[in-house]
Amino acid sequence: MIRNVAKQDTKKLDVRNTIQFGLDSPLTVQGDPSSWEGGTSKTLAERSKSEPTHWESHLSPAIFESDFASIGPYRVLAQHGEGGMGCVFRAIDTRSEQTVAIKVLHPKVSKEATSKKRFLRELQALQQIRSPHVVEVRDVGEVGQLPFLVMEFLRGTNLQVYRQRFQSLPIHEILRIAIETVDGLSAVHQCGLIHRDIKPENLWIESSTLNVKIIDFGLAHAVSEEMRLTRTGTFIGTPSFMAPEQASGGSIDQRADFFSLGCVLYDLSTGQRPFDRQNILSTLSALANHIPENPVDLWPDCPAGFSELIMQMLEKDPEKRPQDCHEIANRLKQIVESLS
Repeated sequence: MIRNVAKQDTKKLDVRNTIQFGLDSPLTVQGDPSSWEGGTSKTLAERSKSEPTHWESHLSPAIFESDFASIGPYRVLAQHGEGGMGCVFRAIDTRSEQTVAIKVLHPKVSKEATSKKRFLRELQALQQIRSPHVVEVRDVGEVGQLPFLVMEFLRGTNLQVYRQRFQSLPIHEILRIAIETVDGLSAVHQCGLIHRDIKPENLWIESSTLNVKIIDFGLAHAVSEEMRLTRTGTFIGTPSFMAPEQASGGSIDQRADFFSLGCVLYDLSTGQRPFDRQNILSTLSALANHIPENPVDLWPDCPAGFSELIMQMLEKDPEKRPQDCHEIANRLKQIVESLS
């Protein structure tokens, strides 16, 4: 797989240190299907967000007076954000003195068997994956009967914020992001998993290297899994980036991730989300029926081959999309070579 394609085309970002789930809305849409549920009653996740959580009572006492709390051998230094599904903390591993990020499931949500199963599945999924383009999991466990996972502490920002810092990204930078994301997806798929929520907020750009990492496996799904963990009338994912078969509740495979990535690349190339509408129902209708314009017609600098690849990834029928990461990677490589 080719890497480091034209990183010199994009200025290195001077971004604040943060972690992979973002500070403003951690663990909300990414791992919280109840954000898209109908009905008027508050869900567990909504109640968890609206009611303050005294995390100190659920975690172990602080090792040092200046610390927030502790989790096993980890000194919890600060709370970096709380969402409907849980909280992310910055911590130090006392065994290595390395800074890490710890994600803890919310105590109210952990009482719901479906949410806890989904979170535990995330832990198992991340432990299997080894790739420079997928967030690294360091440890898993439970504290006060609350599941948690320990991840590398990422400095940088997500792709959504990254691209907003520029009026537009040059084509070589878009291609580099595409190549590294496909490289990460290849590792995910080789483990028999589907991410199911590829979107700009779940693609992390590291500040020191501009390396792309796929994050947030709260919706990761085993291809061989027969038992659906979602409740009736609930779908999980982000509608604007969701494959039609996923939105309709049908069976999915790795090609659903290709559709989502196609939406991301369309957005990066044209500045438009191909299926985003004013509300969820309109968006779902567009996913099922709308054929977006070719990217090259909206952005003349878009290589014809890249525009063609994006449109193929956005095919409604999975059989008409690229069938594996290797196929996409080879085509991206050809596009890069044609520009050199």
